[in-house]
Amino acid sequence: MADSAAPVTSTGHVEWSYQGQFLSVSKVSNCSVGAPTSDSPMVAWAHDGSTLSVHRVGAHQDGAGAVPSAPKASASPAKSAPAASAGASASAGAAPDVKSVEAYLQRHQLQARIEAAMNEVIASMPQDPMAQLAEVLKKVGEAPAPAAPAAAQEPAVDTSALEAEIKEQGNKVRELKEKKKADDSAVSKEDVDAAVALLKELKAKMPAAAPGEKKEKGKGKKEEKAAATANKFPISVEPPMGTRDFYPEDMRVRNWMFGHFRDVAKSFAFQEYDAPVLEHEELYKRKAGEEITQQMYNFVDKMGYKVTLRPEMTPSLARMILARTTESGETKMMLPVKWFSIPQCWRFETTQRGRKREHYQWNMDIVGVKSIGAEVELMAAITTFFTNVGITSKDVGIKVNS
Repeated sequence: MADSAAPVTSTGHVEWSYQGQFLSVSKVSNCSVGAPTSDSPMVAWAHDGSTLSVHRVGAHQDGAGAVPSAPKASASPAKSAPAASAGASASAGAAPDVKSVEAYLQRHQLQARIEAAMNEVIASMPQDPMAQLAEVLKKVGEAPAPAAPAAAQEPAVDTSALEAEIKEQGNKVRELKEKKKADDSAVSKEDVDAAVALLKELKAKMPAAAPGEKKEKGKGKKEEKAAATANKFPISVEPPMGTRDFYPEDMRVRNWMFGHFRDVAKSFAFQEYDAPVLEHEELYKRKAGEEITQQMYNFVDKMGYKVTLRPEMTPSLARMILARTTESGETKMMLPVKWFSIPQCWRFETTQRGRKREHYQWNMDIVGVKSIGAEVELMAAITTFFTNVGITSKDVGIKVNS
């Protein structure tokens, strides 16, 4: 690096000095021009200002030589700091102009300050700045990410009270539908729709469960048993909620009952039929409305079709009859159509004693008879079944609505 200025404690008449490569500057009390001696450098010229004196020295000369006269100019303005050195020595000729000397000193004074500042910066820099920068970047990469702002908390909801309200409203909806089914004029469609809309509104208020969260309320013996055996088996040994297993002893009872269903139906000249367990969702919405989807095992298959496990058999029966009906409305089958089935049906409802989500039902349908004779025949078939299995009027009763 270039020369650096260093203040010197004043001894004698020297207040401060700067020794550069080509120029030396010092502040002294007096300065004069004189002839060089054999043991001192030759003074080419000198300037004595009010607060700053400058002299230029040259090489030692043997013999007498003319000494340039000092520049005849007014004193230079005061300098606030030492000047820096630069440039080569001028020839021992005429003394330079005082203004040029002042400009020269001011320019190299600024250079000296810059050099001193650069030296301080270099001294404070690490030996390997790139390694230090890499270390800083590594620490930044390992620093934890800033925490996301906390989401606004929703007001707390009393889920227990809300569940009770939903259950009560659900019972009202079912009661209204049953009344309307029994007597269409007893309840208006607007009342049913209003009750259903209120039920949906209450369900919308229920906070969504966190992923993986499982309700503990109403945990029955089946769930407790499944939890007890969870450590013994990789999967639960219990069937899905609302379904049941039929072990051989259970199948014997079921086959005995289904056998009586079939025997009675065939004795009244009914033919057995069946349909897919998987049906079009729209088939049931056309019959019972949009709210029926809340009670179905419905989903969208991989081809984008909305399907469901059948909740009942009547819509499937109607679809099959229409498939064998011409565009003019004439059936391709001989009337009356007397079919029966024992389908497995699915309804996503609250499980109760004797009411599960998976169930079997005995269907006997007559199509193409306008008189009340069809209903009489069905009642005769039911009473025949009760008689065959030993059930009398002391055990059950039959009520007919309008």
